[in-house]
Amino acid sequence: MASPFCRVDIIYNPNSTNDAPSKATWLGAELGKTLFGIPIVLHQTKRSGHAVDIAANLTKKHGNSLLVSVSGDGGYHEVINGALSVSPKSGPQPICAVYPAGNANDHRHATKEQSLVKAIAEGIVSTIDVLQITITDKHGKQVNKLYGHSYAGLGITPKVAAELNKHELNSLLEKFLVIKTFLSFKPFSIEHDGIVKDYDSLIFANIPRMAKVLELSDNSQQDDGQFEVVAQLHRGKLALVTHGFKAALFGLKAQPKSRQFVFSLPNKIDMQIDGEIITPPSMSKIKITIKRGIRTIL
Repeated sequence: MASPFCRVDIIYNPNSTNDAPSKATWLGAELGKTLFGIPIVLHQTKRSGHAVDIAANLTKKHGNSLLVSVSGDGGYHEVINGALSVSPKSGPQPICAVYPAGNANDHRHATKEQSLVKAIAEGIVSTIDVLQITITDKHGKQVNKLYGHSYAGLGITPKVAAELNKHELNSLLEKFLVIKTFLSFKPFSIEHDGIVKDYDSLIFANIPRMAKVLELSDNSQQDDGQFEVVAQLHRGKLALVTHGFKAALFGLKAQPKSRQFVFSLPNKIDMQIDGEIITPPSMSKIKITIKRGIRTIL
């Protein structure tokens, strides 16, 4: 059976916290045992954002390739954004996959179906959705367009997730980190449908779980053309910490789904996309939509 890709490019960060160089070398050797005649090339990143450039250049040059990010969620975020930033000259968009080598590995944990080596060897290609985040300034000029393989979020929950991802967790440490983070947190405002409201947390998610332990929804799907809107209006710190504990200890039930969510930020605030932090300018408008049919291997 013909392979669905013409080559395999393995992209890794030599400074990964989870020994990505060794994992990338091992993965290349394992794939070489079964992918006869298919080039397998390792690419080492040299700086933050370098994986975006590598993935974009490979997409321009080869198109129908398999890009494997040996990384955590941040490295895979860069590869996805690099691949989707260009249209290949011929053939379909590349296939993007992740081999976990980071702290959280939320995307891989939430979507894994089998051994990645086995799936690649058998050429089992799936399609998933990714979030598309378009940011325009107060004059209506587009200042950024990014893609999120897992979630985009503002407020306390992404902050807690970032803190949890730094640690090997047990139940006592989880509780401590949640309390520590929420005690210093202040609400933020957005304008949506002409109404300004204060929120503690607002997440647009395409996976059911983040930060290893926070269950966002019990009916999330990665290929239904929709994302979950997990919103927590500002109702005081007791309600906020209760919400956080519920997500961590029991999981949240089904959340509202949407195909598009547009809002404005009266003030500058950090936003996390797959754990990576950006800071849209104040008075900017953010549109969350779905880009469908991204080829991957689960």
